[in-house]
Amino acid sequence: MNIIYIKKRRKPSIPWTPSDLTTEPVYWYDAAAITNLSNNDQLNTWTNLGSGSNAGRDSSTSEPGYPRYRTNQLNGLPGIEWPTFNSNYGTRMWCGNTLTGGNSQDVTMFTVAKCLNTSGTRQIMVRTAHYEISSGRTASRWACSFWNGGFTTQSTTSNYSTSQAYLITGIWDKGNTKRILRQNGTQQNQTNQVTWTYNYNFSTLIGSNQFNSPNLGQTFVGFMYEIILLNQTYSDDNMLRTEGYLAHKWGLTSSLPAGHPYKTNPPYQ
Repeated sequence: MNIIYIKKRRKPSIPWTPSDLTTEPVYWYDAAAITNLSNNDQLNTWTNLGSGSNAGRDSSTSEPGYPRYRTNQLNGLPGIEWPTFNSNYGTRMWCGNTLTGGNSQDVTMFTVAKCLNTSGTRQIMVRTAHYEISSGRTASRWACSFWNGGFTTQSTTSNYSTSQAYLITGIWDKGNTKRILRQNGTQQNQTNQVTWTYNYNFSTLIGSNQFNSPNLGQTFVGFMYEIILLNQTYSDDNMLRTEGYLAHKWGLTSSLPAGHPYKTNPPYQ
């Protein structure tokens, strides 16, 4: 009797992305997903890949302050440049109104950005005076700030370089009264037993905030590559997956710590 052995084919590996999360991101802005612009074109609308609104440029900003689409900026991929110029204003983009729920909301946000100006407070994304990821609130350091009648800020433990891009993770865990800041996959700070009582429901913005006009002391200067914000806390596994996805995509794996599970290989489904 002849025995025929059939070799079972391995199921192909499919790369994991944030679109595989059970809960869709509220805001997901990706410079690499823009297809209708050429180098140095003004960015009027940044399409949201998540469930919320697209980001539109603040019409009060004069033309030189437009964020601009720049090709081949990081790991061969494009970036969005927030320029500085001789004017009283910088620029910001509006992402629409925040979700209802006020200060009861958990927030998790990931950003890949390079800041070129270390003075002032260079805000990447601000969510209605509740929450922001920025640089410069403490020396030349990335910061994750929360409003509680006044900003309480966590900062990275070392200064950043204006010549490098960074992966920043900020987590506000309302239910467990803790907040966490991570830089390039390494936890910098965790604060426990923190209450958050401020309850504004205004807009979410990129590049500046709601309560100060977009002046040069508040406006981001540099490049933004990708921003992901969820209205929830992550499991540790999903947090690490997202960091791995971003690090491999944007060429930042060398900055991940040796123990990060996605330092060598990106996450797969």
